[in-house]
Amino acid sequence: MKPYKFEPYLKTTIWGGYQIAPFKGIFNAQPNVGESWEISGVPGHESMAINRGLVNDVDEGLTLVELIDKYKELLVGKKIYKKFGNQFPLLVKFIDSRQDLSVQVHPDDKLAMERHGCAGKTEMWYIIKSDVGAKIYAGLKKSITPEEYEELATAEPQNGRSPMQDVIATHEAHEGDLYFLPAGRLHAIGAGNFLAEIQQTSDITYRVYDFGRKDVHGNPRELHIEEAKAAIDEDGTVLKRVTSGDSGDVEDTENQGSENQGTENQGSENQGTNSGSNDNPGSNDNPGSDDNP
Repeated sequence: MKPYKFEPYLKTTIWGGYQIAPFKGIFNAQPNVGESWEISGVPGHESMAINRGLVNDVDEGLTLVELIDKYKELLVGKKIYKKFGNQFPLLVKFIDSRQDLSVQVHPDDKLAMERHGCAGKTEMWYIIKSDVGAKIYAGLKKSITPEEYEELATAEPQNGRSPMQDVIATHEAHEGDLYFLPAGRLHAIGAGNFLAEIQQTSDITYRVYDFGRKDVHGNPRELHIEEAKAAIDEDGTVLKRVTSGDSGDVEDTENQGSENQGTENQGSENQGTNSGSNDNPGSNDNPGSDDNP
């Protein structure tokens, strides 16, 4: 089976930049492209197969979900098909952050299924490029209670700074760094980062703080402080980072360890899926989703 190529879904965002199109070698006049969804089975944004060099390719124009339905375990493997059926379990993106993204959290599978009827979101980031001084915000500096979280999240900013920013751990971003972010961990991608994000197939995000930004209509962007309360791991103080050095050593950026928080980019049985290089504009700002995080 010859590998497939897919049309990426390019999203304009408030915080987006200009690096994705040049990186992919495509022309695109779309402004502020913050995300390129390379492989997606998210309903409404399923990747579509494009020409892969075959004459009369009968699969050209089919979505990823339609391809899985057609070829089943031949495309994704027996174990993956048995567990997920026609749903592709991963969403792969490029993200270009010209500005800080919102401080946010994603629910785990149990909470997401109860509230939204879908999977939660555990993700990982691989830093492709970062500006000098660029930051990654992930995890807490100390454990907090749900009551402390609510007090911090609803407090008035002082000198343009929210008290929430004082409890979130800050990390210097470097090319080649790899971050693992389990569902429930507060996080934000800082300005000046260009990275790859590999995540569960989920489009659910709860914004906690957004630096006072307004949407395209001049209104404050919606926050999800109450929804996030049940999703946050208040003990999520641990973050491990794989540095870009040749030794492959793992560096703890916090003082505690955890069995559930690693740094490995785990493999998958999914095969035969490569990204193409066309553009497909679009964005919106739906509360509780990853659109314009």
